[in-house]
Amino acid sequence: MLRDPRSTVTFWAGVSVMALIGIDFAVIQNWPLLATSLPFLLFLAWVLWIMLLRPRVVYDSERARVISFLRTYDLPWPRVAAIRQRLHLMFELESGRVITAYAVTASRGPGAIVRTATRRIGDDPGAFTRTADDLDQVRRNATPSSEQTRSGWDVLPIALGAVLLVAMVVTLIVGL
Repeated sequence: MLRDPRSTVTFWAGVSVMALIGIDFAVIQNWPLLATSLPFLLFLAWVLWIMLLRPRVVYDSERARVISFLRTYDLPWPRVAAIRQRLHLMFELESGRVITAYAVTASRGPGAIVRTATRRIGDDPGAFTRTADDLDQVRRNATPSSEQTRSGWDVLPIALGAVLLVAMVVTLIVGL
């Protein structure tokens, strides 16, 4: 599974802040404020989840599965013409369509903070494209298949978001 570790850290930091807000309301026993704010805090956690933690690339010797913002893509390796690394990992299909894996950002290699601070070029010029190069090797070694690419909506996050939106609307109506 491929996912930028910085997004995982950012997700848990954001959720922790929201949990602290909820805990604070519970500690001071302000139950109406907690009940009113809970759907909104959960909605913000949901947004962080779909933007930072849910997106990822899962792959094996037969295919790559790209889970993006509310969409999923099953990409059999024989249908992938090339894998490129820009800011995010990009799968170019035989048809010319490009699927962007937002969860996999370019590796900067060790010492990225020091290089950024000193504006020095990295010691490892291959670090930027390492993930794309590794996946391209898996793609080249894949077994032939007649399976086609598939894409669809990511139903679980959409359903959770809809439930949270309804909860927020009910909270606003009841609260007014």
